[in-house]
Amino acid sequence: MICFPNGKINLGLRITEKRSDAYHNLDTVFLPLAIHDALEFQEARETSFFLSGDPVPGNPKDNFVLKALNLMRENFPGIPPQTIHLLKHIPNGAGMGGGSSDASFMIRALNETYLLNMNQDDMKKLALEIGSDCPFFIENKPCYGQSRGEVLTPLNLDLSEWEILVIKPGIHIPTSWAFQQIQVGMPEQSCREIMALPVSNWKNILLNDFEAPIFKQYPEIATFKDQLYAHGAVYASMSGSGSSLYGLFDSDNIEEAKMAIKSAAPDLEIFITRAL
Repeated sequence: MICFPNGKINLGLRITEKRSDAYHNLDTVFLPLAIHDALEFQEARETSFFLSGDPVPGNPKDNFVLKALNLMRENFPGIPPQTIHLLKHIPNGAGMGGGSSDASFMIRALNETYLLNMNQDDMKKLALEIGSDCPFFIENKPCYGQSRGEVLTPLNLDLSEWEILVIKPGIHIPTSWAFQQIQVGMPEQSCREIMALPVSNWKNILLNDFEAPIFKQYPEIATFKDQLYAHGAVYASMSGSGSSLYGLFDSDNIEEAKMAIKSAAPDLEIFITRAL
């Protein structure tokens, strides 16, 4: 079995409350992106895991794909060991959900391969044990996210007219540190409500609460957001807790914007994609 886990961006991200279980409640819109890893597995005498493509820090034994396999085998002992190959292309540690997507696609693919008859709610419940945004990749369509991000409401959101320029500054933002900087509170408008407005109106109202503290600590990230707007983005933001940024462009000027930003920072990871 081979599948192609995709990335995501957050359209707005407001941290509304700190919970008693040490998690946070949030208000966000998840948008799946047409950037993919490749995940292949087949039955084996014992489980093995091979990682290629873009480097992933940490111990491969802690990879979310293996966590997903082990969790599924705990719940369905008939699933045999697997040889797994994961080719990484989604930027790692960038707020684009690559690891979470890999895990959720593993759950989905095992469910399909072994005819387990899990419905979406069943898969989301297991996926949540791995990570807060894993359930989104079970749904894998534009969704309004609440609670930890696992309470999902599908949205009729069409951004097909826009191309998306993504910048990965190469700066690792520790998630725990980022959350410690946030002043929680309810926004005047939910991200879902803002989705009803034209994209051209999003700039000053569709906010990511992580930007203020992260831009203060890492002003070069703020500079990249400014460059996205300077080169024609109709809307730009950081995704998740960073450090990747994205801008929505029309197709007429996105290549020029990419070249201009890249010429000023040749080592920068930057690419063009679209919403799925």
